[in-house]
Amino acid sequence: MKFITSFLMLVTIFICAHETQSEITVRLNTRSNLKAIYVSHISSDSSLERSYLDSLESVLAFDMSHNGKTHLSERSPDKEKAFESSSLDSSEASIFNSPYALSLKVKEKKLSCKLYNFVTHHANSFSAVSLTGSLAHDRRIIHKLADSVFESLFHEPGIASSRILYSYHPHSTSKHSTWNAEIMECDWDGANPR
Repeated sequence: MKFITSFLMLVTIFICAHETQSEITVRLNTRSNLKAIYVSHISSDSSLERSYLDSLESVLAFDMSHNGKTHLSERSPDKEKAFESSSLDSSEASIFNSPYALSLKVKEKKLSCKLYNFVTHHANSFSAVSLTGSLAHDRRIIHKLADSVFESLFHEPGIASSRILYSYHPHSTSKHSTWNAEIMECDWDGANPR
């Protein structure tokens, strides 16, 4: 009997030790609720490649998902179709299931953006910006656009145009090498290091 009890205790210890090595996720509630925002696909006149526009969409999606106030609403064909009209009325606004929606269009390499605020029943058009076709350059334009949208909604400056300054220490394989470091900067999402 002592053998069986000892064996069961040993098996239990092994199981517990094995389970503690797995990843544990703890979700904590925040004091402020994130507001949903619908960000449309960028509709285009084909002046820029679709893969390039998809890259710009992902930059804007990151900015709107990590600004501390909003999260992205799920995309759907019905929601995209609602943007085809020149303006949204209150009946169409109900399909978005979020207080805000952002419509994006490219025509002749100019990006126009319209923000619909379904809480206040207002729409705000932002000045069209020229895109160069260079992702490194146009990422900054998208970051500035995200900050403009954020400021329009919450009346405080956004953080998407922020830069991160850091030091980089390349690994040296030589025993007698000197200590080297480079000062680098990048976009707030880690892109465009230089």
